Amino acid sequence: MMLRNQAAIVEPEAWTPAWATLRARIDGLVTVAAKEAAFAIGVSERDLLKQLWLHLPRFSPSEIDEPRCIREEARRLAERLLRLRAPFAHWESQPDRASPIVMCHSSSGLRNGAGLKLAGQKAGATVRTLHFATCADEVARVIHERFHYIGSFRRGHHLGLFPSEGATIPLAMLTLSPMDIRNLDSIYPTADDRSRVLVLSRLFAFDRAPRNSISYLMGQAFRWIHAELPEIDMLLTYLNPNLGFTGAAYQASNWSAFVDVPTRYAYLAGNYITYRTLLSLPAARRRAVRYSQYELEPLKILRYGLARRLHPDGAAAKRELPAYY
Repeated sequence: MMLRNQAAIVEPEAWTPAWATLRARIDGLVTVAAKEAAFAIGVSERDLLKQLWLHLPRFSPSEIDEPRCIREEARRLAERLLRLRAPFAHWESQPDRASPIVMCHSSSGLRNGAGLKLAGQKAGATVRTLHFATCADEVARVIHERFHYIGSFRRGHHLGLFPSEGATIPLAMLTLSPMDIRNLDSIYPTADDRSRVLVLSRLFAFDRAPRNSISYLMGQAFRWIHAELPEIDMLLTYLNPNLGFTGAAYQASNWSAFVDVPTRYAYLAGNYITYRTLLSLPAARRRAVRYSQYELEPLKILRYGLARRLHPDGAAAKRELPAYY
Protein backbone atom coordinates (compact mmCIF):
# COMPACT_ATOMS: atom_id res chain seq x y z
CA MET A 1 0.00 0.00 0.00
CA MET A 2 1.35 3.46 -0.86
CA LEU A 3 1.60 5.67 2.20
CA ARG A 4 2.86 8.98 3.58
CA ASN A 5 6.61 9.56 3.69
CA GLN A 6 7.12 7.09 0.89
CA ALA A 7 10.29 8.90 -0.16
CA ALA A 8 12.00 7.20 2.79
CA ILE A 9 11.73 3.84 1.02
CA VAL A 10 14.92 2.72 -0.71
CA GLU A 11 14.54 2.20 -4.42
CA PRO A 12 16.47 -0.47 -6.37
CA GLU A 13 19.24 0.44 -8.76
CA ALA A 14 17.48 -1.27 -11.63
CA TRP A 15 14.42 -3.38 -12.30
CA THR A 16 14.77 -7.06 -13.15
CA PRO A 17 12.26 -8.83 -15.45
CA ALA A 18 8.51 -8.52 -15.07
CA TRP A 19 7.16 -10.78 -12.34
CA ALA A 20 4.14 -11.79 -14.44
CA THR A 21 6.44 -13.44 -16.99
CA LEU A 22 8.29 -15.49 -14.38
CA ARG A 23 5.12 -16.27 -12.47
CA ALA A 24 3.55 -17.86 -15.54
CA ARG A 25 6.64 -20.01 -16.04
CA ILE A 26 6.84 -21.34 -12.48
CA ASP A 27 3.12 -21.56 -11.70
CA GLY A 28 3.02 -25.35 -11.84
CA LEU A 29 6.14 -25.76 -9.71
CA VAL A 30 4.80 -23.38 -7.08
CA THR A 31 1.43 -25.14 -6.92
CA VAL A 32 3.04 -28.54 -6.43
CA ALA A 33 5.49 -27.21 -3.83
CA ALA A 34 2.67 -25.62 -1.83
CA LYS A 35 0.57 -28.77 -1.97
CA GLU A 36 3.43 -31.01 -0.81
CA ALA A 37 4.60 -28.69 1.98
CA ALA A 38 1.06 -28.03 3.24
CA PHE A 39 0.39 -31.76 3.45
CA ALA A 40 3.71 -32.56 5.11
CA ILE A 41 3.52 -29.78 7.73
CA GLY A 42 -0.24 -29.74 8.23
CA VAL A 43 -1.25 -26.22 7.23
CA SER A 44 -3.80 -24.74 4.83
CA GLU A 45 -2.67 -25.24 1.23
CA ARG A 46 -4.61 -22.15 0.15
CA ASP A 47 -2.95 -19.95 2.75
CA LEU A 48 0.50 -21.37 2.06
CA LEU A 49 0.14 -20.69 -1.67
CA LYS A 50 -0.56 -17.00 -0.96
CA GLN A 51 2.49 -16.83 1.27
CA LEU A 52 4.67 -18.46 -1.36
CA TRP A 53 3.63 -16.02 -4.10
CA LEU A 54 4.17 -13.14 -1.68
CA HIS A 55 7.72 -14.22 -0.77
CA LEU A 56 9.16 -15.62 -4.00
CA PRO A 57 9.76 -12.16 -5.56
CA ARG A 58 12.58 -11.65 -3.05
CA PHE A 59 14.65 -14.22 -4.96
CA SER A 60 16.53 -13.39 -8.14
CA PRO A 61 15.71 -15.28 -11.37
CA SER A 62 18.88 -17.34 -11.02
CA GLU A 63 17.97 -18.29 -7.45
CA ILE A 64 14.45 -19.33 -8.44
CA ASP A 65 15.93 -21.48 -11.21
CA GLU A 66 17.72 -23.54 -8.59
CA PRO A 67 15.78 -26.83 -8.30
CA ARG A 68 15.39 -26.66 -4.50
CA CYS A 69 14.60 -22.96 -4.08
CA ILE A 70 10.81 -23.07 -4.40
CA ARG A 71 10.45 -26.31 -2.43
CA GLU A 72 12.63 -25.07 0.43
CA GLU A 73 10.83 -21.73 0.61
CA ALA A 74 7.47 -23.54 0.66
CA ARG A 75 8.67 -25.70 3.53
CA ARG A 76 10.05 -22.71 5.45
CA LEU A 77 6.82 -20.75 5.09
CA ALA A 78 4.69 -23.78 6.03
CA GLU A 79 6.68 -24.26 9.23
CA ARG A 80 6.39 -20.55 9.98
CA LEU A 81 2.60 -20.66 9.51
CA LEU A 82 2.39 -23.66 11.82
CA ARG A 83 4.34 -21.90 14.58
CA LEU A 84 2.45 -18.65 14.14
CA ARG A 85 -0.99 -20.25 14.34
CA ALA A 86 -0.28 -22.95 16.93
CA PRO A 87 -1.84 -21.08 19.90
CA PHE A 88 -5.04 -20.57 17.88
CA ALA A 89 -5.15 -23.78 15.83
CA HIS A 90 -8.65 -24.53 17.11
CA TRP A 91 -9.92 -21.40 15.33
CA GLU A 92 -9.49 -23.26 12.04
CA SER A 93 -11.07 -26.58 12.99
CA GLN A 94 -13.44 -26.13 15.96
CA PRO A 95 -16.00 -23.45 15.15
CA ASP A 96 -17.90 -23.67 18.44
CA ARG A 97 -14.97 -23.76 20.84
CA ALA A 98 -14.85 -20.61 22.99
CA SER A 99 -11.81 -18.37 23.33
CA PRO A 100 -11.37 -16.03 26.31
CA ILE A 101 -10.07 -13.13 24.19
CA VAL A 102 -13.09 -12.93 21.89
CA MET A 103 -15.51 -10.04 22.54
CA CYS A 104 -18.42 -9.62 20.14
CA HIS A 105 -21.35 -7.22 20.10
CA SER A 106 -24.20 -9.15 18.53
CA SER A 107 -26.51 -7.88 15.87
CA SER A 108 -29.85 -9.49 15.09
CA GLY A 109 -29.76 -13.10 13.94
CA LEU A 110 -30.07 -13.99 10.28
CA ARG A 111 -32.24 -16.53 8.57
CA ASN A 112 -31.03 -19.87 7.30
CA GLY A 113 -29.84 -20.16 3.73
CA ALA A 114 -30.72 -22.39 0.84
CA GLY A 115 -28.76 -25.57 1.50
CA LEU A 116 -25.20 -24.39 0.93
CA LYS A 117 -22.53 -26.54 2.59
CA LEU A 118 -19.14 -26.26 4.15
CA ALA A 119 -16.32 -27.98 2.28
CA GLY A 120 -16.50 -31.72 2.90
CA GLN A 121 -19.87 -31.59 4.68
CA LYS A 122 -22.02 -34.69 4.18
CA ALA A 123 -25.56 -34.54 2.86
CA GLY A 124 -28.32 -34.55 5.45
CA ALA A 125 -26.41 -32.55 8.07
CA THR A 126 -28.35 -30.21 10.35
CA VAL A 127 -28.37 -26.57 9.30
CA ARG A 128 -27.66 -23.91 11.94
CA THR A 129 -28.26 -20.17 11.83
CA LEU A 130 -25.46 -17.82 10.78
CA HIS A 131 -24.93 -14.56 12.59
CA PHE A 132 -23.45 -11.20 11.58
CA ALA A 133 -21.75 -9.14 14.29
CA THR A 134 -18.99 -6.64 14.99
CA CYS A 135 -15.75 -7.91 16.55
CA ALA A 136 -13.38 -6.32 19.06
CA ASP A 137 -9.79 -5.47 18.21
CA GLU A 138 -8.55 -8.55 20.09
CA VAL A 139 -10.30 -10.88 17.65
CA ALA A 140 -9.23 -8.95 14.58
CA ARG A 141 -5.62 -8.74 15.74
CA VAL A 142 -5.28 -12.52 15.91
CA ILE A 143 -6.83 -12.99 12.47
CA HIS A 144 -4.84 -10.15 10.89
CA GLU A 145 -1.48 -11.14 12.35
CA ARG A 146 -1.73 -14.94 12.33
CA PHE A 147 -4.18 -15.94 9.60
CA HIS A 148 -4.40 -13.16 7.01
CA TYR A 149 -1.62 -13.39 4.42
CA ILE A 150 -0.39 -9.82 5.05
CA GLY A 151 0.29 -10.59 8.71
CA SER A 152 -0.20 -7.05 10.02
CA PHE A 153 -2.97 -5.59 12.17
CA ARG A 154 -5.13 -2.73 10.86
CA ARG A 155 -7.38 -0.71 13.09
CA GLY A 156 -10.91 0.04 12.03
CA HIS A 157 -14.40 -1.44 12.13
CA HIS A 158 -14.18 -5.25 12.28
CA LEU A 159 -17.26 -7.12 11.03
CA GLY A 160 -17.67 -10.90 11.10
CA LEU A 161 -19.91 -13.77 10.06
CA PHE A 162 -20.34 -16.36 12.82
CA PRO A 163 -21.78 -19.91 12.75
CA SER A 164 -24.39 -18.94 15.37
CA GLU A 165 -25.31 -16.09 17.70
CA GLY A 166 -23.43 -17.68 20.60
CA ALA A 167 -20.28 -18.50 18.63
CA THR A 168 -17.07 -16.63 19.38
CA ILE A 169 -14.87 -17.36 16.35
CA PRO A 170 -15.89 -15.86 12.99
CA LEU A 171 -16.05 -17.92 9.83
CA ALA A 172 -15.17 -14.79 7.85
CA MET A 173 -14.22 -11.23 8.77
CA LEU A 174 -13.51 -7.88 7.14
CA THR A 175 -12.04 -4.62 8.39
CA LEU A 176 -13.01 -1.12 7.29
CA SER A 177 -10.23 1.43 7.90
CA PRO A 178 -9.90 5.20 7.43
CA MET A 179 -9.05 6.47 3.96
CA ASP A 180 -5.23 6.88 3.76
CA ILE A 181 -4.34 6.26 0.10
CA ARG A 182 -2.13 9.20 -0.79
CA ASN A 183 -2.16 8.28 -4.49
CA LEU A 184 -5.76 9.50 -4.47
CA ASP A 185 -5.14 12.91 -2.90
CA SER A 186 -6.13 14.64 -6.13
CA ILE A 187 -9.51 12.87 -6.01
CA TYR A 188 -10.02 13.28 -2.26
CA PRO A 189 -8.03 16.46 -1.51
CA THR A 190 -9.62 17.53 1.78
CA ALA A 191 -10.21 15.91 5.15
CA ASP A 192 -13.94 16.27 4.53
CA ASP A 193 -13.65 14.37 1.24
CA ARG A 194 -11.69 11.57 2.91
CA SER A 195 -14.11 11.38 5.84
CA ARG A 196 -16.78 10.03 3.51
CA VAL A 197 -14.58 7.14 2.33
CA LEU A 198 -13.53 3.91 4.04
CA VAL A 199 -10.95 1.36 2.88
CA LEU A 200 -11.76 -2.33 3.06
CA SER A 201 -8.25 -3.10 4.32
CA ARG A 202 -8.58 -6.74 5.37
CA LEU A 203 -10.80 -9.56 4.15
CA PHE A 204 -10.43 -13.14 5.36
CA ALA A 205 -12.37 -16.41 5.48
CA PHE A 206 -11.35 -19.68 7.07
CA ASP A 207 -11.28 -22.74 4.81
CA ARG A 208 -14.34 -24.09 6.65
CA ALA A 209 -16.50 -21.09 5.68
CA PRO A 210 -19.32 -21.59 3.12
CA ARG A 211 -18.30 -20.74 -0.42
CA ASN A 212 -20.26 -17.51 -0.74
CA SER A 213 -19.45 -16.23 2.76
CA ILE A 214 -17.34 -13.34 1.49
CA SER A 215 -20.01 -11.99 -0.85
CA TYR A 216 -22.67 -12.35 1.82
CA LEU A 217 -20.48 -10.76 4.49
CA MET A 218 -19.84 -7.77 2.25
CA GLY A 219 -23.57 -7.39 1.65
CA GLN A 220 -24.22 -7.35 5.39
CA ALA A 221 -21.34 -4.88 5.86
CA PHE A 222 -22.96 -2.52 3.33
CA ARG A 223 -26.18 -2.60 5.34
CA TRP A 224 -24.27 -2.04 8.59
CA ILE A 225 -22.50 1.02 7.14
CA HIS A 226 -25.81 2.44 5.97
CA ALA A 227 -27.25 2.10 9.48
CA GLU A 228 -24.21 2.98 11.59
CA LEU A 229 -22.12 5.28 9.36
CA PRO A 230 -24.57 7.03 7.03
CA GLU A 231 -21.98 9.70 6.15
CA ILE A 232 -19.89 7.09 4.26
CA ASP A 233 -20.71 7.08 0.54
CA MET A 234 -17.69 5.26 -0.94
CA LEU A 235 -15.64 2.14 -0.18
CA LEU A 236 -12.23 1.41 -1.70
CA THR A 237 -10.12 -1.74 -1.61
CA TYR A 238 -6.98 -3.21 -3.13
CA LEU A 239 -6.71 -6.23 -5.40
CA ASN A 240 -3.25 -7.76 -5.85
CA PRO A 241 -2.98 -9.68 -9.17
CA ASN A 242 0.57 -10.75 -8.30
CA LEU A 243 -0.91 -13.26 -5.85
CA GLY A 244 -3.33 -14.67 -8.40
CA PHE A 245 -6.35 -12.81 -7.04
CA THR A 246 -9.06 -12.34 -9.66
CA GLY A 247 -11.56 -10.31 -7.65
CA ALA A 248 -14.47 -12.72 -8.19
CA ALA A 249 -16.03 -11.94 -4.79
CA TYR A 250 -15.81 -8.21 -5.51
CA GLN A 251 -17.39 -8.67 -8.92
CA ALA A 252 -20.21 -10.65 -7.30
CA SER A 253 -20.76 -7.72 -4.93
CA ASN A 254 -20.76 -5.12 -7.75
CA TRP A 255 -17.44 -3.42 -7.06
CA SER A 256 -15.91 -1.64 -10.07
CA ALA A 257 -12.38 -0.86 -11.24
CA PHE A 258 -11.07 2.57 -10.19
CA VAL A 259 -7.31 3.14 -10.62
CA ASP A 260 -4.04 1.17 -10.58
CA VAL A 261 -1.09 2.00 -8.32
CA PRO A 262 2.51 0.68 -8.45
CA THR A 263 3.79 -1.59 -5.70
CA ARG A 264 6.96 -3.12 -4.28
CA TYR A 265 7.34 -5.74 -1.57
CA ALA A 266 9.63 -5.25 1.41
CA TYR A 267 11.19 -8.10 3.44
CA LEU A 268 12.88 -8.17 6.82
CA ALA A 269 14.82 -11.31 7.81
CA GLY A 270 13.29 -13.01 4.78
CA ASN A 271 9.69 -12.26 5.69
CA TYR A 272 7.26 -9.84 4.06
CA ILE A 273 6.50 -6.60 5.93
CA THR A 274 4.00 -3.89 5.09
CA TYR A 275 5.02 -0.33 4.27
CA ARG A 276 3.52 0.77 7.57
CA THR A 277 5.91 -1.59 9.34
CA LEU A 278 8.78 -0.45 7.12
CA LEU A 279 8.22 3.22 7.87
CA SER A 280 8.00 2.52 11.60
CA LEU A 281 11.45 0.89 11.69
CA PRO A 282 14.42 2.84 13.04
CA ALA A 283 16.90 3.89 10.35
CA ALA A 284 19.48 1.29 11.37
CA ARG A 285 17.01 -1.57 11.10
CA ARG A 286 15.56 -0.26 7.86
CA ARG A 287 18.95 -0.76 6.21
CA ALA A 288 18.49 -4.51 6.68
CA VAL A 289 15.29 -4.51 4.62
CA ARG A 290 15.39 -6.15 1.20
CA TYR A 291 12.97 -5.61 -1.68
CA SER A 292 11.22 -7.56 -4.42
CA GLN A 293 13.52 -7.97 -7.41
CA TYR A 294 10.91 -7.71 -10.16
CA GLU A 295 8.57 -5.23 -11.73
CA LEU A 296 5.35 -6.29 -10.06
CA GLU A 297 1.96 -5.79 -11.62
CA PRO A 298 0.26 -2.68 -10.20
CA LEU A 299 -2.28 -3.07 -7.45
CA LYS A 300 -5.84 -2.47 -8.60
CA ILE A 301 -7.96 -0.14 -6.51
CA LEU A 302 -11.63 -1.06 -6.68
CA ARG A 303 -14.53 1.09 -5.50
CA TYR A 304 -18.07 0.57 -4.30
CA GLY A 305 -20.47 3.52 -4.31
CA LEU A 306 -22.76 3.15 -1.31
CA ALA A 307 -24.89 6.23 -1.95
CA ARG A 308 -26.34 4.98 -5.21
CA ARG A 309 -26.61 1.31 -4.22
CA LEU A 310 -28.06 1.31 -0.70
CA HIS A 311 -31.56 2.28 0.29
CA PRO A 312 -33.22 2.69 3.71
CA ASP A 313 -34.60 -0.85 3.62
CA GLY A 314 -31.19 -2.30 2.68
CA ALA A 315 -32.76 -4.11 -0.25
CA ALA A 316 -29.75 -3.67 -2.48
CA ALA A 317 -27.59 -5.63 -0.03
CA LYS A 318 -29.88 -8.66 0.34
CA ARG A 319 -28.09 -11.75 -0.94
CA GLU A 320 -28.35 -15.49 -0.67
CA LEU A 321 -27.35 -16.43 2.87
CA PRO A 322 -24.71 -19.16 3.17
CA ALA A 323 -25.89 -22.00 5.40
CA TYR A 324 -23.68 -23.41 8.16
CA TYR A 325 -23.87 -27.16 8.82
